[in-house]
Amino acid sequence: MMWIAIAAGIVVVLLVAGQFRPSRRVGDGMPATGKGLTPELRREIEAMLAARRMIPAIRLYRQATGAGLKDAKEAVEAIGRGNVPGPISRDHTGASAEIEAALAKGRVIDAIRLYREEHGVGLKEAKDAIDAMRKERG
Repeated sequence: MMWIAIAAGIVVVLLVAGQFRPSRRVGDGMPATGKGLTPELRREIEAMLAARRMIPAIRLYRQATGAGLKDAKEAVEAIGRGNVPGPISRDHTGASAEIEAALAKGRVIDAIRLYREEHGVGLKEAKDAIDAMRKERG
């Protein structure tokens, strides 16, 4: 009977310890700073890439820009090739007729999908843009 109590105690300790273990996923707990891709950030990313530190470079880019993992990886790879990734457009005046039609019909998910396809941004960026468009239109 004593071994059951010991086993239960171990299980409780493991469960509690698991609750406080830091996450190992890239991007967790990394809110965007809103500073975007500054020349200083670009130089820092280039230095990381020169030191073959791709994952920290992606993490830094995501933290600074709020980009999704796929978008950040592509942007960091572009920096490594010497290209300057374009900024995520916050201008919603150029929304396509398809996006406008989807919003008019209340098809928000379709509008987000179309926005992602047209602007090449991640899900969060597209959702934020569509939400801003909906807010602007009332």
